[in-house]
Amino acid sequence: MLYRGFLKAFIALALIITSCLTPASAQWMFEKKPTAKSSAFEVASSVPSDVLFVTGFQLKNQIDLKGLVAEIRTAAKKSKGANQEFVGIEKHLGMPISEWVGLFNGRGFLALMEPKGIAPSDSWILALQLEKPTEARQWFKSRYFAKKKPIVVRGFEVYDFDGTEFGFGKGWVFLTRTRLATEALTATLSGAPDSLAADATFRKAQESLTGGQSGMFFYLDGDAVRSKAYSAVELPAEHPASESLGFWDFAVLSLDLAKEEADGFLGYVEREGKVSTALRRPGRISAGLVDLLPAGLSTVWAGDAGWAFHLTKALGDEIPEVGMLLGFVNSALSEFGDFDAAFTGTMVSGSNALDVIAQFVQYDFILARRRGELVGCENNLKNIGTALEMYGSDNAGKYPESLAAMAPNYLGTVPKCPTDAAKPYSYTRSAEGEASYLVSCTGHQHPMLKPGSPKYSSSEGILQEYEETASSAPVVNAAMEEPSLAVVLPVDDVAATHNLMLNAVESNEEKPIDLCGQNLLSLSSAATSYTYDHEGAYPKSISILVPEYLEEIPKCPVAERDTYSGSYEVVGDNTGVKLFCKGHNHPELESDKPLYDTTSDEGIETGPVASLAKKKAPPVPENGATAEYEVNRGPKGALDSGNKVLRLAYGPKGHELLKAPPGKLSENALVAESLKWGNDTAIYLDYIDLGPLYSASLEALEKASGAGSEEAAVTLDILKAIRARVKGLEGSSCLRVTDKGLHFRSRGVGSSQLMGGLVVGTAAVGVPNFAKAKSQGQLTACKSNLKNIGTALEMWSTDNNGNYPESMAPLAPDYLRYIPICPAAEADTYSATYRLIKSEKHGYTYYEVYCKGHHHERAGVEADYPRYNGESGLIERP
Repeated sequence: MLYRGFLKAFIALALIITSCLTPASAQWMFEKKPTAKSSAFEVASSVPSDVLFVTGFQLKNQIDLKGLVAEIRTAAKKSKGANQEFVGIEKHLGMPISEWVGLFNGRGFLALMEPKGIAPSDSWILALQLEKPTEARQWFKSRYFAKKKPIVVRGFEVYDFDGTEFGFGKGWVFLTRTRLATEALTATLSGAPDSLAADATFRKAQESLTGGQSGMFFYLDGDAVRSKAYSAVELPAEHPASESLGFWDFAVLSLDLAKEEADGFLGYVEREGKVSTALRRPGRISAGLVDLLPAGLSTVWAGDAGWAFHLTKALGDEIPEVGMLLGFVNSALSEFGDFDAAFTGTMVSGSNALDVIAQFVQYDFILARRRGELVGCENNLKNIGTALEMYGSDNAGKYPESLAAMAPNYLGTVPKCPTDAAKPYSYTRSAEGEASYLVSCTGHQHPMLKPGSPKYSSSEGILQEYEETASSAPVVNAAMEEPSLAVVLPVDDVAATHNLMLNAVESNEEKPIDLCGQNLLSLSSAATSYTYDHEGAYPKSISILVPEYLEEIPKCPVAERDTYSGSYEVVGDNTGVKLFCKGHNHPELESDKPLYDTTSDEGIETGPVASLAKKKAPPVPENGATAEYEVNRGPKGALDSGNKVLRLAYGPKGHELLKAPPGKLSENALVAESLKWGNDTAIYLDYIDLGPLYSASLEALEKASGAGSEEAAVTLDILKAIRARVKGLEGSSCLRVTDKGLHFRSRGVGSSQLMGGLVVGTAAVGVPNFAKAKSQGQLTACKSNLKNIGTALEMWSTDNNGNYPESMAPLAPDYLRYIPICPAAEADTYSATYRLIKSEKHGYTYYEVYCKGHHHERAGVEADYPRYNGESGLIERP
């Protein structure tokens, strides 16, 4: 227990540090005027030199961690559930979180070592520098080590916990996996010269970067990692790959959190050969290339595929296994045409994916709430129906003229749809008030349902009438769609490109023979499904399968009619079916083909296939003409012979993107800076705009918060705090070739290595609230179930001299159609909890029933709630 408790506290700190190590998260938290003069590289001076990987951080005076915790803590008070989480953490820590965080100063490192004879996974180190060493040591010792005696290693107190060693001293606290790692770390923390700062490769990595202060960095020793990889695959030292892949010296990435900049480098080893030559081949990304895309795309990537091709080819020439694999790939691609002749090798692509994600953020949030509202509406209708039945029982079977007669004797108040409380439910009854009634939701309040739905009928209960097309109910203003992608490839040879596209279209065409065969398979599958419901017997004709097993009988794509029904027969002793395309509908096949017999192992039989005359291919576009293509289950394409570019587009806006004029992305300040820095040697460039995603998240959270969601209010405050710490929501990255390696640089919070953190962060903001909206709907439904059970129990009591049943079983089907299930648990959580209680104060007997289990935790409700009893009615929380 002690070990687990200690780990829980230390892991909590590790999680905080890990969040700081997420590039985007780190940028969100820095102070507006950082004053740190030292860098994360300097922190690494204490890392032992025999390291595979290390990430260091120097966040002091760059990240106001205490301030961030205080902001989140303040926001959490808006939600009972979130506040309880904080209270629990602080109870465990024995102090406020902000005070506990203040024990640390934001400096430290995580390293993966390479000690001899020990697996790297067993030799990691996590070390954190302390802001208040005395207080931290006292906290750890009093809480976890009061009865433990440490060993002393170079002045450090070290405790062993089942193979994991914890130590503190000289202003540091650390975790290691092995004693060997502890020995190495305590030596360098004590000033021993064998540290990473003395390593020549590490110094070279640091000198390769041209960025500003480093708040965080990542470093990989190429030689160490490569030797481990060779060992793992048992690669002989004399294998060609050992030399060809030896170009990699190191990889390093540094983040300047204050400026929202990143600087990275992949260093080369000086060597001769084809791979080395290919690595130093300059890229060809230019302003003209990025300007080929239409304007308005939120994500853009430009790349020199030719550079990657030449590098891969060089690897294939030097490494036989790679060459063999490339041979297979080139052989497959050559069936379409000559890619090398067709294109220049550069390409640019872009999408509206973030805009679409923004729509989903809005749509899912509101739809989750609307689902909860629909559940609430249906439960209102059920309650009204129950009250009408009680009224009818008391009035000789006659129902009231209006719902107003229900209050207050049968309903406290007549409910209204939760979507629009201004509109009462519509109520109609049959003549003289007997026989039947219908209660309907007024207007068009619920997505996917027709206006006036749901309904409650005296004879059928709840009725839902669905729209046949997309609902026009006011869910969100933005139309939902799939993402669209545009790709532009500069063309070297128009004729070669045209030929390649024609082959791509033809190879992806759905052949009439194949479609006809699919029809046969569908029919036989439906006939087999029929046997499951009819004691193994196949249907006597295909027509019997419609509409229960088939919506309709398919048509031959060539004959454009049903050619199958006349050929259908049950074969053997009811062992299978045989059917074929009757007649000579496919010129390349014999009559009555294709054929399928389920008792045969042949599959779809076509017989001999004759060659058909090829369709005349469209001519190569010339003199500025444009040829258009459409690949089945693939992109639309347009080859512009005048400008020598091939445009490809996927998605619902594909046609729009093909016709849109080129944009001027190169004029964007961040992209222009990347292009200038790339200096015509860049092999990769990207751009991203996170503005639409942020705005959509903000709008969805504001709506949910305004509707009473506590969790949305908390997340909204946190999101705003994050946005206040970020300069902008755009970013651009570039990767260029130099003689000494590949140099990477990015600017802006939206740049490539930061994009993942912010997108994940935004998802983390929204998803819990989507779940919360759904959970609130489930809670509403559960409470309504309890109310219905209570109403049924009262009706049973009225019919049984004021007594209640011993169990809930007698309620169905006369008083309840069935015992309801909790939507969160997807089970009956009520029957087992039903009990009768005698009131000590009044002497009468009443009932209690509740939802058993912890099914509404996401809605902030404790286990075994909500409850309902005959004295107090509904009790949602303790």
